[in-house]
Amino acid sequence: DMIVLAGEIVASIGAAGAAKDSAVVAARAHELKGMSGNFGLAELSRISAELEAAAQKQDMSAVAGLLPN
Repeated sequence: DMIVLAGEIVASIGAAGAAKDSAVVAARAHELKGMSGNFGLAELSRISAELEAAAQKQDMSAVAGLLPN
């Protein structure tokens, strides 16, 4: 189920963000970006792209700013 998978990806991004693991954040954000884009969820895809870019730059403060509290 895609909703369950999306929830797992979001949880993984949150855990990786807390652990300051930029590689995992980037990989999982990329996965979420593609999945959300395929389902027409433009805002989620945009945020995922921002997360991916910030993580690729290893800008963990930007990553933290994009994650829910």
